[in-house]
Amino acid sequence: MWVIAGVDSTGARNDVWYSTDGIMWIQSTGNAGFSPRDRHSSLVFDNKMWVIGGLVNDWIGSCAHDVWNSTDGVTWTQVTTNAGFSPRYGHSGIVFDNRMWVIAGLDSSSTDRSDAWYSTDGITWIQATSSAGFSPRVDHSSVVFNNKMWVIGGYGDLQVLPDVWYSPR
Repeated sequence: MWVIAGVDSTGARNDVWYSTDGIMWIQSTGNAGFSPRDRHSSLVFDNKMWVIGGLVNDWIGSCAHDVWNSTDGVTWTQVTTNAGFSPRYGHSGIVFDNRMWVIAGLDSSSTDRSDAWYSTDGITWIQATSSAGFSPRVDHSSVVFNNKMWVIGGYGDLQVLPDVWYSPR
């Protein structure tokens, strides 16, 4: 299990930790190559860990759309500084159909999104849809189950969204 970046009482972090049992945690690095951030997405794809976008240095309005990967949690490689989607945080990231997906989130213009983007290499991002059917949202969950992508809850238009959506692609 891996914990990659986030925020604590001192602010945004760029540390990386792992555990084999959830009890004992070992720090891979206290200062990964990417800037301190939270509300990013992390996923595993192509035998690499990936960090995508997020709120940089814990500053509202300072969003990223950079993409990083690592095979060991210590050495991080910047794949792109400028992914095709708008800079954002509070988005979800999943792996489905041999692709990395970025779904919704809040962009740097403070606009909640309902778009979906995918990539097979982290460099080239293709917009699958600009409006996925669900209302724009941030801080939602996405999972893959039963050969479908699911989007669950989140916040939008200053309210909790208690809904569940799915797509077979």
